Amino acid sequence: MKPSNQRFILLSALIGTTTGFGLCFDTAAAQSNRAIFTQEQADLGRSGYLVDCASCHNADLSGGSAPALIGQTFKTNWGKHTVADLYTYMKGMMPMCDGGSLSDSEYRDILAFILSKNGAVTGLQELTPTATTTIDNIIVHVHDAH
Repeated sequence: MKPSNQRFILLSALIGTTTGFGLCFDTAAAQSNRAIFTQEQADLGRSGYLVDCASCHNADLSGGSAPALIGQTFKTNWGKHTVADLYTYMKGMMPMCDGGSLSDSEYRDILAFILSKNGAVTGLQELTPTATTTIDNIIVHVHDAH
């Protein structure tokens, strides 16, 4: 085999290997970037949601006298917005006619619960009110409540 062919094969193998590592790293990084809240936050948020939100948005988040917070309706309304946008809206406007009445941690936990019900994955990092990730980037799948 000619030296130029050997170099080509070696270079091709090297590029393929580093590309493969990059793909694995990129996938792990993407999953990590989606995990912007903890399971504990989502669990705590469920309780808060049932007390402070379910009367208007229904216990299954399907909407009632207020819009659905799950599925395609949620994705259409909030998908292009950041987590920080939704947090700010919730804190300023919710519960209806009583915005700002919950603690910061209650708003964060309820938001974590809503995101988890929309397929966002949990991780080790707690949700922060300044998270600039768009909601479309953390929702893994969209399903409507039944």
